[in-house]
Amino acid sequence: MKKIFILIILISSLFGLEQKEYMMNSIKSLIQKEEYLALAVNKYILQTGKFPIKDQKIDIELLKKNKYLDTNFNDINPYTNKKLETKIDNKNNTFIKGIETFK
Repeated sequence: MKKIFILIILISSLFGLEQKEYMMNSIKSLIQKEEYLALAVNKYILQTGKFPIKDQKIDIELLKKNKYLDTNFNDINPYTNKKLETKIDNKNNTFIKGIETFK
């Protein structure tokens, strides 16, 4: 009985590790996308002197069209499986919604 109990605990912990590894890979991918998008925005600002804004959000399509982002840039958040959400406040601070929500 004791061996079965230990075996069940080991199997359940292995499933938990796989789920945690998947979550960590999703977060890593999200961070890479955020960095890539931030670099594209910075390059756009340096070259044009303007922010790529549309409806108080980063205009990802404008960045793709002007080749600051690759046309195959996937703007899906791997953690939530939704489109990346961005926000630009009245002080021109740019925020990319990752895991946390906007307030």
